[in-house]
Amino acid sequence: MNIPLTHLRFLDRAEAQFGGKTGVIDGESSWTYVEYASRCRQLANSLQKMNLSAGARVACLAYNTHHLLEAYYGVNLAGGVLVPLNIRLSPPEFEFILNDCQAEIVFFNQGLGHLLEEIQDRVELDCQFVLLDSETPPDWAHPRCLEELLSEQSPERAVELMQIDEDSVAEIFYTSGTTGHPKGVMLTHRNLYLHGLEAALATGATDADVVLHVIPLFHVNGWGTPQYLTCLGGTHIMVHRFDVEEIFELIQKHRVTAFSLVPAMATALINHEAVADYDFSSLRMVNIGGAPSNPRLIRKMMEVFGCECCAGYGLTETTPVLTVARLKDHLQNLEAVRPQQR
Repeated sequence: MNIPLTHLRFLDRAEAQFGGKTGVIDGESSWTYVEYASRCRQLANSLQKMNLSAGARVACLAYNTHHLLEAYYGVNLAGGVLVPLNIRLSPPEFEFILNDCQAEIVFFNQGLGHLLEEIQDRVELDCQFVLLDSETPPDWAHPRCLEELLSEQSPERAVELMQIDEDSVAEIFYTSGTTGHPKGVMLTHRNLYLHGLEAALATGATDADVVLHVIPLFHVNGWGTPQYLTCLGGTHIMVHRFDVEEIFELIQKHRVTAFSLVPAMATALINHEAVADYDFSSLRMVNIGGAPSNPRLIRKMMEVFGCECCAGYGLTETTPVLTVARLKDHLQNLEAVRPQQR
């Protein structure tokens, strides 16, 4: 018997193996893996109640919140395709993307609604805009926010995993690393499953890990964290925006063990005036990618945070991680014996 390779199995595994454990923390709210999985299924049932077509695109314009993390599973459980949107784009770019992918539903945070308001009537399909926050939606959006819609749905499964085509598209990420308009990169269920296993091995993560989501989830599959950390039963800590002192506070408060960031973020962290005021002893690894890192930055990160720091390389088309450069054990003392380069 052939079993379809889909990342949705990771959610099932987390619920079965780590059901009572805290899986997601967002501000003062938290959810166990049973609760997280239930919310993902409620989201799937809400989408089907809204008559989502099979294979339809569901876009999400959101900060790094639990809603976006839930969409990574809920949209696919409904038979849809998730399209996370870069919150830094302009309204005309959103107009192009939503028309290009033919989105049927767009979720959005209240603080980002102004980016959609001026283009919502220029989206070609009869698209529904749904507010994520528990507030009164604008008059151009669905009259009820997502939390109200979820409250009416059961947490029963909407799609049987054995019926999923592993080669069907699960996510689309628009990349501007090209000329002209952004191009949509299609990632399949099989891509996400195999990349999740590879990323788990590359990072050495376990169920004991507490990972801070510093990298935006709209960026190249969240670097695989939504899949591999869920599969392993680790804890997701959400960070809505990049704020240095908030990151320091969350690391200390939740005993964070790992996080990923780009070099510009790393530079901001190590040069902040309050960096010496916090306890980073829980950290075991920091991953840096998105741009080249010089050896001085890596050394300084290891010195400040007292943990391993490694650089990686990937791109949207590879889901994204391709390589992770970790210092091999037999080369640990290389600096002590190598002549200093000038």
